[in-house]
Amino acid sequence: MENKKKAVSYYRKSKYGKSYTEAELDALYQKSYNNYDDVDLIEYIFDEFDDNSGYEKLMEMCNKGEIDIIFIPSIPRVFYPISKASEFFCQVLSFSKPVTIFCAFEKMEFADKEYTRKYFEILVEFAEKESEKKSRAMSDSFQHMPPFRKSNRK
Repeated sequence: MENKKKAVSYYRKSKYGKSYTEAELDALYQKSYNNYDDVDLIEYIFDEFDDNSGYEKLMEMCNKGEIDIIFIPSIPRVFYPISKASEFFCQVLSFSKPVTIFCAFEKMEFADKEYTRKYFEILVEFAEKESEKKSRAMSDSFQHMPPFRKSNRK
């Protein structure tokens, strides 16, 4: 165990979405991370949708150099809006001791700050374009609706 990388699982529970048990997260990480046998997952950190105490603890652990890897199930399942993910990743990758972030569903590992910054710039641009497209579609659908008429009922 001495040569194993120290890892933490971070997960923010959604108000309406799926919640994971530690066993489910462990199975997910084991299935998606190739070198899982070389990792000692020392803690599962959860935040409720309206709480940041786990996040603060995670940042403190990173700052102290206590961990090597952060496992998260998926970027959009943990961070909303996507700009919060970008802030988190850049902050974690800025610590003096390198910390890697592994996203299980995406099967992506982030360890390089410049690569991560570019990745999130593209992701944010896609999210903005998708939002604009949805807004246009909604606006177009309203233009084709019959005019609203007041009822003469009393």
